[in-house]
Amino acid sequence: IFDFLYLKINEFVKPYNAFPSLHVAISTICALGFWKARSKLFVSMLIWAILIIFSTVLTKQHYFLDVVSGLFLGFLSFKVSEKIFHIGKEENREL
Repeated sequence: IFDFLYLKINEFVKPYNAFPSLHVAISTICALGFWKARSKLFVSMLIWAILIIFSTVLTKQHYFLDVVSGLFLGFLSFKVSEKIFHIGKEENREL
C-alpha cells in the first residue's frame, strides 16, 4: 500500500528539486538551536533532522550533494546568526 501511495504522490512532484536542500538546512538549524539551548529535546530534534536528511535522498527528492550543501548552509547560517545576534554571550543570558 505504501508503494502505491508513494507512486501516486510522485505523479505530482517534479523530477528535480532545488540545490541545496532547504529541508536539510532548516533541520540542521533547528537541531543546532536545540543543542545550543541545551534543550532536553535535543536528541529528539537530532533524530528528526537525521530522518529528514535520509528521507530527502531515499525518496529521490535530492541528490547527495544537495544534502551536503544543505548541511553546510544550515551550519553556516546558524554561525552567522550567532555572530549577528550575539547568541551565547554572557550579557544575553537573561533573554
